[in-house]
Amino acid sequence: MNCKVQVFELEGDHTQAPRQFDDAMAMLRFWENTPKDGSESRTNRRIILLEDMVSRVNEILGVSLGIPPHFFLAHCDNFTDLRIIDDTFAAQNSSYWKVPFPIARFVPQTVPPGPYTAEVGNFSRDHFDIQPPGPINFNGYVSYWGRSYGLDSWTAVMLIDPPQAWLRQPNVSYELQIRFYPRDILHEVMISGNDVNRRIIQPCHRNMFEAAVQAHRQHPILHTQDPFTGSMYVRNLIRSAWEDKIMREATSFADVLGEDRDKYRVHQAVADTGKTAGTAYFDLMVKRQSIQQAKERILSIMWKFRLYDVDDTSKANDLFTTPEQAKNTRLQRYLEEDRQRQVYLSEEKRAWKMLFETQCSLESKAAEHMEMWSQRAARSATANGCGESNGTNIRPIDEDCDNHRAMHLCRIHFLHGRKVCSRRRPLLHLLGCLRTGHYHPACLGIVWRQHTKVLGKAQANMEF
Repeated sequence: MNCKVQVFELEGDHTQAPRQFDDAMAMLRFWENTPKDGSESRTNRRIILLEDMVSRVNEILGVSLGIPPHFFLAHCDNFTDLRIIDDTFAAQNSSYWKVPFPIARFVPQTVPPGPYTAEVGNFSRDHFDIQPPGPINFNGYVSYWGRSYGLDSWTAVMLIDPPQAWLRQPNVSYELQIRFYPRDILHEVMISGNDVNRRIIQPCHRNMFEAAVQAHRQHPILHTQDPFTGSMYVRNLIRSAWEDKIMREATSFADVLGEDRDKYRVHQAVADTGKTAGTAYFDLMVKRQSIQQAKERILSIMWKFRLYDVDDTSKANDLFTTPEQAKNTRLQRYLEEDRQRQVYLSEEKRAWKMLFETQCSLESKAAEHMEMWSQRAARSATANGCGESNGTNIRPIDEDCDNHRAMHLCRIHFLHGRKVCSRRRPLLHLLGCLRTGHYHPACLGIVWRQHTKVLGKAQANMEF
């Protein structure tokens, strides 16, 4: 069992760090031997990135940084989240968050159906009942812990899931594969200095830990006295992964609607379109549920990333109007740091807001087309003309119905064994359809024949 650890010192006294360590525990002992009781005379700010978990490494971090074991236990679970509070029971949002990020995984063809335990790295995460092989909804997670101590010093720890995952049974295991798409819906291009042709790994195939390490090595991070600022690059990677997933789903959804419109134009008879309407309705219902879940998760991430209380950049500039600015160099530094943080968070908020609004638009379109397909299936049932052959009667509505109900009037309600039309007025039903224009010829023909039957019975009763 092993894990990957990388430490980045933004400010501190460890300037003569050795280039290599024997293991991860030796690295952590070296970097974290600074006193945490406020007696250190220099500001120390460090970022610790971990991929996967090992019990000894967790123990060292927990003891040196005061991280409770709940942090590591919650990361193993697919649903558990933590709420960190202080002695006054106030929420401490700078201390902790846990958010998912999508990974395009699929079950290989060699995996037989049955119950499996899903494992990520060295720990179990979830349970699945695998039926047919194919794509699997199994996200990765990032857990963040920030700890402040003396002279604006802090340490930010980010625990990242490895991309490797397995499905295990007592005597057998199968590795989940990373799904490769035939085309890039949203292709990211990195511009670094004069190198505009630099090739990068796209979000759906990216190792988040390796990408975060590379970003910290090449670019110094903007940080303030708040340890939350140490998670900036990891937050960017999480947003990038979600953006790739959402844009891919939006394109796939548009393709489904376009194919449906083309098929509907080809079929001239309404009855033919109803054969696939039921299947299409069910598939779209599953897509809509997936869209709703993604929207809820994006909303939760925006709250955890503090993107709902971000002020405009114009308000951030007002921080320089305080009279104490020229009197205290440390205060001046805080004001500059906070201004830069506000500007960056404003841009970050706009990016996440675009993803949230995209999900809202997809959900609205899914609801509209589900209603359209239900109406199409009803018209198909009417055109099939199977009502009379099965001894089924038509259920009309009253004369004083509104246009919306009149539109649904052409739907045939199959009520086996009930003579509902004999107690209603089919002719008024027919006239209402003609008046509003919401009718289908097959439906009107059936209603007219039903009306003649009722009229014939009435005449027979009068003659009797």
